[in-house]
Amino acid sequence: IEPAAKAAGVRGFLQKPLFRSTLAASLKKYLLDQDADQTEDVQKQNFDFTGKTFLLADDNELNREIALEFLHMGNIEADCAVNGREALERFLSSEPGTYDLILMDLQMPVMDGLTATVKIRESSHPQAGSIPILALTANAFEEDISRCLAAGMNGHMAKPLDIHALFQKMADFI
Repeated sequence: IEPAAKAAGVRGFLQKPLFRSTLAASLKKYLLDQDADQTEDVQKQNFDFTGKTFLLADDNELNREIALEFLHMGNIEADCAVNGREALERFLSSEPGTYDLILMDLQMPVMDGLTATVKIRESSHPQAGSIPILALTANAFEEDISRCLAAGMNGHMAKPLDIHALFQKMADFI
């Protein structure tokens, strides 16, 4: 029904189930025009990560889709994992240099992002101590940020993601 709704003049379309981050991003986009401004800012900054490959770990399919859209705007290739154990296994089985950065959700089933990060840092993989790991999470309290850094993460981004801030932080690490 989305094409028919848009043909009738509907400016935006939300699919169920609704998630807080999706709703917030949509409200910003359609009520405050922030999405258009952020896209212009990203284009003006000319963030270009061509040739870079990231590992994205997030158990929420919609969050992965949104993050992948953002990454593709910066010409970033990405492999996805649906939990911390899968992210850990993908990283450990990868050749050195396969991944340039890991984007890690904190709250995932099977293994959470903090545990996965600790195991990555403790591993014998040649990039274990050097690969940048960035937390992507709805947990934005100071104690959450401290826990991320204590686990070995290099930074923290609160959801819903601000694309300009995300690209700037990624550029700082790469």
